[in-house]
Amino acid sequence: MPSLSSIHILYNNLPCQWNVQLSDNTRSELCYTEVTDLKVIHWNSPKKLKVKNKHVEFFRNLYLTFLEYDGNLLRRELFGCNNTKTSLKERELSK
Repeated sequence: MPSLSSIHILYNNLPCQWNVQLSDNTRSELCYTEVTDLKVIHWNSPKKLKVKNKHVEFFRNLYLTFLEYDGNLLRRELFGCNNTKTSLKERELSK
């Protein structure tokens, strides 16, 4: 059976902005000029937040923000609607 790498139609080489690895042993900053150019970033290090990078504060804040997302915000109703009150326009349309 052939390996995946030998079947070129099954994969596509992507620019390095699509897989930026942040660690002490990578030169990730060579993959992009602006943070907005990045598509996917990830850490492969237990020292995630201590990695040296020119945009480390941005990445740290982004990581900590997503770390706090646990779905509870989406499980509750953010804005309550009072179903007993109808607007003047809705009342006119229902006549």
